[in-house]
Amino acid sequence: MENELLMELRQTARRFLGREVVTMSRTISPSTNRVYGLKRVCEVGGVASSTLYAAQLSKATPILRGLKPIIEDEKLLNMIQKDLNNTPFSGEGPKKVHARLKR
Repeated sequence: MENELLMELRQTARRFLGREVVTMSRTISPSTNRVYGLKRVCEVGGVASSTLYAAQLSKATPILRGLKPIIEDEKLLNMIQKDLNNTPFSGEGPKKVHARLKR
């Protein structure tokens, strides 16, 4: 009975969606009274288990972004251009400009 259900799933032309894989993996087999399991359902359904786990992980953990900048980009660009225009030297590097702007 269990193999017949799995063979029937294998014969379907479309691939499983994530919800279907999880639901089917939790379904209890009528012949063994055990759940099918994620590994078996993924193999039959043609879904990589790593893809399923990655999708679950991406939903669970929000993307943490860095701190908001203290100075807006346009204002910082103007400060850098002003600093470069005021220096008597040509070819000032970013380290020197950064050091002067930090003061």
